[in-house]
Formats: sequence, C-alpha cells, structure tokens
Amino acid sequence: RPPEPRAGAPPGAGGLAAVIAAHNEAEVLGPALASLRAAVAPPDFLMVIADHCTDATADLARQAGAEVWERQEGAGSKGAALRWLFARGAPALAAAAYVVVFDADTTVHPEFFVHLRLALAGGADAAQAFVQPVNYANSPAATLAAYSELLSQLADDRLRTRLGWPVPLRGTGMALRTELFSRLQARLRTQTEDVELSLLLLEQGARVVFVPEAVLYDPKPPDAQRVARQRARWLAGLAEVWRHYWPLVVRQLGRGPAAWSLLQAILLKPKTLFAAAKFLALAAVLIFPVGLAWRAGAALLLAGDLLYYGLGLGLVPAADRRRFARALLLAPLYGWVWGKSLVTAWRHRGGWLSVRR
Repeated sequence: RPPEPRAGAPPGAGGLAAVIAAHNEAEVLGPALASLRAAVAPPDFLMVIADHCTDATADLARQAGAEVWERQEGAGSKGAALRWLFARGAPALAAAAYVVVFDADTTVHPEFFVHLRLALAGGADAAQAFVQPVNYANSPAATLAAYSELLSQLADDRLRTRLGWPVPLRGTGMALRTELFSRLQARLRTQTEDVELSLLLLEQGARVVFVPEAVLYDPKPPDAQRVARQRARWLAGLAEVWRHYWPLVVRQLGRGPAAWSLLQAILLKPKTLFAAAKFLALAAVLIFPVGLAWRAGAALLLAGDLLYYGLGLGLVPAADRRRFARALLLAPLYGWVWGKSLVTAWRHRGGWLSVRR
C-alpha cells in the first residue's frame, strides 16, 4: 500500500506554483482548490487555466483565491493550455522554482506538499507523487483500472526507484523544475502531455523521482462507459505520440534497461490487450504443430502476467484485495472496454473527450 505521509518533515524546495488546466470543471474544482490551499506548506502560487470554459469554472476559481487565466483560442487540451500559459509570461511561473500540475478533480493528503518539497529540495529535475485511485468500487472496469494503476506504482515505480531509474509522469501530481518545464512545454503537441513530458525528460537525461509519501486522490470514472471514454482519449494521444516522437523513441532504445523500462511503461499500452495477445499466441501454438520451444515461450509470457497481477494482490491494502481479486476474474470483459475505446478514439480523433459528461 502507499506509505503513510510522515508529519513534521521540513518543507524545503523553494517556491512552488500549482497549476490546474480546467475545461468546464465547476462541478469538481471547488474541493480540489480547497484541498490544495488547506494543505501544510501549500503552494506559493495557485493558478487555474479556464480552458474554453462555458460554465462557472473561472468565477469559482477566483472565489477560491486562485489566479485565473481564461483561454478561448486554439485547441482544447491540457498540453495546449500549459503551452499557452507559459507563452503569456505569467509572473508566478517566473517566481516559482517548480511547477506542479494537477487535474481539476484531484485532492491531496494534508502533508502532500511537505513531502513533495522535501523530495524536490534534493535536486530532482522532476517528481511524480503517488496517485491513489478513489471512487472506483461501483464498476468492475473502474476497479480493474484502479488496480492496474496502483500496481504500476507499488511494484513498478518502486523497483525503478530502487534501481535509480526514472519513473513515468502521470498527468496529475507531477512537478517539474520551472526552467526545464519552460523549455519542454513548447514541444507539447498531443492529448497525453504526461507521456510527452516523460519522453522529453528521458531525452534530456533528467532526474525524475517517485515520491510515494506525497499522496493525492484521483477519482476514477464511475462506470464502464466513462472508463472507455477515458481510455479512448489516452489511445488517441498515444497514437499522436507514436506519430510525432518515433525517432526520439528509436534513439532512446540504445540507452539500456532504464530507458527500456520507461518506454515500456508509457508506450506499450493497454496492458490488457497485450495480455490478450499473449493468450491468443499461447492458444495458437497449442493448436498448430510447432516446436516445444515455441509453446514454452508463449506459456512463459502469459505466466509472467498472471504472476504479476496475482502476486500484486499482496501489495494493496488488505481491505481491497477481495474486490480487486473479483475484478481480475472479470478481466476478459475488460477487453470489451478497450475495444469500445478503440472505436471511440477513431470516431473522435482530433476532438476532446470528457470523462464526466
């Protein structure tokens, strides 16, 4: 389970600017802003980009004490909104040592900024907080998505940290040194800015650390339909990343296991479809007359996934294990969600897909 934040750690790290890019998020933005402001050692600057909003997002943000930047031009995406904000030359960005990006529905543990500041004070170029999924119990698809997200942090990111390897950014709770962010943001061009930034930081040789003590709470889509829409947005952005960044990806392949681990984490998705492909490969080699080596290899590939997800139940809180185990039994149905996501991504290519509407 995620470590409990330790009270009393020194704040460190200098000025922080918290930035939320919000598109019609009046329904959820209030609790997020209140959580950030009420935290111990809160951000020195709190900024909201009201991106193509037609609701009360901007007014609500101002009432909550945030500095609001209203944007109407250009495409609607988080990466485009961040690029626009940096181009405006916001004084808060010039004054802050680090920029921390949050989703509009994210809330944080009271000690979140204490631990984030402490980690950044160690000289990291970028950091990723622990994303704790919440509100996922009512849908098997959302439960399985939450389990996958938890396992990728509790197992994969912890192992990368032990090895001194960079960890992937997750879109919310990600912090970058302002000067570095200012240089990289001009290159953002897809709907998955976290994947882009992870790639660009890898290219720069930046030190990206995982801060599991800095816990934030990220609501999952409440049903399979909205899980599919979220995945569709990710798939569309991932296709854009492959189209724009494949030369960079090829160059990073020569950098060894640390780079391979990060590339696998951010680009080889969805894991469910890869697991299904391994199952089909095993079925094929069992049916057709091939050598024993082929059958053993296919079986080992699938066994690795089964062990990963099965043993991973020991890493999550005991109270959640039964729920996650039930969701794993329904995992074949999760392939339907990804199939629907592929169709949705194709139909809405170039458009912005909201998860809450």
